[in-house]
Amino acid sequence: MTEILQIFFQLFIFFLFTFFPINKFTFSKILFVYIDSNYNSFLINIILILNIFLLFSFFEFNLNYIFIGLLFINLSLLFFNFTNIIKDIFSKKNAHLKFAFIFICFCFFFKTAANLELGWDALSYWLSKTNNFYNNKSIFEMPHPASPQLGSYIWGFFWKNSFMQKEYLGRLFIDYLYLISIFVTADSLKKQSNFKKLIFIFCLILFTFDYNNTLSGYQDYLLFILLVFCSKTLLELNTKSNSSRILTAYFLLIMTTILLPWVKNEGIFYSIFIMIVYFFIDHQLLSKKFLFLFIVAINILVRLFFVKVILATDNIFQFSFTPDVIFANIFNIKELIYRIYYISFYLIRSMFQYPLILINFISIFFLFRYFKYLNNNKIFFIFLFLNLLFIYGTYVVTVSPLVWHLQTSMSRLLLQTCGFYIFLIVDLVNKNIIKI
Repeated sequence: MTEILQIFFQLFIFFLFTFFPINKFTFSKILFVYIDSNYNSFLINIILILNIFLLFSFFEFNLNYIFIGLLFINLSLLFFNFTNIIKDIFSKKNAHLKFAFIFICFCFFFKTAANLELGWDALSYWLSKTNNFYNNKSIFEMPHPASPQLGSYIWGFFWKNSFMQKEYLGRLFIDYLYLISIFVTADSLKKQSNFKKLIFIFCLILFTFDYNNTLSGYQDYLLFILLVFCSKTLLELNTKSNSSRILTAYFLLIMTTILLPWVKNEGIFYSIFIMIVYFFIDHQLLSKKFLFLFIVAINILVRLFFVKVILATDNIFQFSFTPDVIFANIFNIKELIYRIYYISFYLIRSMFQYPLILINFISIFFLFRYFKYLNNNKIFFIFLFLNLLFIYGTYVVTVSPLVWHLQTSMSRLLLQTCGFYIFLIVDLVNKNIIKI
C-alpha cells in the first residue's frame, strides 16, 4: 500500500514540475497566444526543467536542496492559482482525455514497478552514472564519461527525492514524459473529436511501446520525446502564424535542440539535422537561422570540449574510428555491398518491431501523390535523408562485428527518430489528406 501511495505521489510531483511555472493561469497575459492549450504549457515547462537539470548536472549541488527549491516555487504557484486550476482539472471539457491520461500513466507506472529488470546498457552504463548523481558526487567522478549525463541526472534526481528511495521511481519520469509527448501530438490534431484523438493516442502507444521491457533504463525514449517536441515547433515555424507564437516556438526549438547532445551521443548528429532542417524553412529571417546555427554549433563544441578536454576522454563517441578499417570498408566494393545489404535488411526488419517507423515511411512516400504539399513538408524529407545517411554511414564504418551491431542497436536508432515524423501524419490529417 505504501508503494502505491508513493507512485501516486510521484505523479503529483511530476505534474507540479511540468505544469508550472508557465501556464495560462500564471503567465496568461504574456504567453497566452502559445499556452492557450495546457499541453503547450507542459511542453514549455518540460523543456525548461530539463534545461535546468542539465545546468545543475555540472555542479555538485545536493539534489535534495534543488528539489526543495523547485518544489517551493511550484507549490507557491499552485497555492495562488489553486481555485482556477482545480476548476480546470475537474471541468467537463476534455474529461475523457484527462481520465485516459491518468489511467494510462498509472498503467505505465505500475508496469515499471512490476518489472524491475534493467536492460543491458542500463546496467552497464546508465545505472552507474545515475548512482554518481544519486550520491551527490561531482560530474568529474562520473563513470563512462563519454556517455552524456542528462538522462542519468533525471533518474538520480527523482530517485533521490522519493520517500521509498527505490531506483525505479526515478525512471517513472521518462514514462510520464513519453505519455505527455503522445498527448501533445494528439492535441495538435485540429477539428478532430476527443474520441478520434483517443484512438490516435492508443495507436501511437501501441506502435511505439516497449512491451518486452528491453529498453528499461535506456535513454532512447528521451531522444524520442525531444524529437517529437522539435518536430512540433519546426512545423509551427513552417506555418505562417501569430508573430508572438512563432517567436515562442523559435526559442523552444533552440532550448530543445540544446538538450539533444546531452542525452546520447547520437543527439549530436540529430541536433545538426535539426539545424540543417531549420535552414530550409521558408519565411524565416536569415539572421534567426544564423543565430540558431551559432547556438547549436557552440553547444556541440562545448559538449565535445567537455568530454575531450575537461573529462580527458579519448573515445568521445564510445567506439573508435580506425582509419585503415574505415578505408577498407568504404573502398572495398565487396565489403561495402555486404554491409549495405545487411544494413537494409535490419532496417526493414526493425520497422516491424516498432510499427510507427513503417507507418512513417509509408506516410512520407504517400505524400508524393500530393505534389502541392511536398514543399510545405520538405522538413520531414530532409530529416529522413540525413537520418538514413547517418544510419548507413555509422554501420558502414563501424569496427564492431556488423551483424551483432545491427541486432543490438538498429531498432533503437529508428525508435529514437520515429517521433520526429509523427507530425507529418498530424499535418496530413489536418489538411484532410488522411482521414481518421
